[in-house]
Amino acid sequence: MDLLNPALADQAPLASRIQQRTDIVRGLFLSEAFRRGNGDPAKMGREVLALQVMVEQALGLTGADHAATMSRGCKSDKDAAV
Repeated sequence: MDLLNPALADQAPLASRIQQRTDIVRGLFLSEAFRRGNGDPAKMGREVLALQVMVEQALGLTGADHAATMSRGCKSDKDAAV
């Protein structure tokens, strides 16, 4: 996350955790394990939600005037409107 400065002691652990979680989500997406239902099909969703919580923490830590929100127009958003 560009807002965090890993050189600052209070931001380094969160920056590292965000990078690790991002790598997990990227790996799940690229392997398409979520489509095949291998093992735990809900794992990617949980990992994305955990990543979003960390990003919200980072925004609070940096005092940025932004919000971490889910993307509009995604499949789950369309299903909810029906």
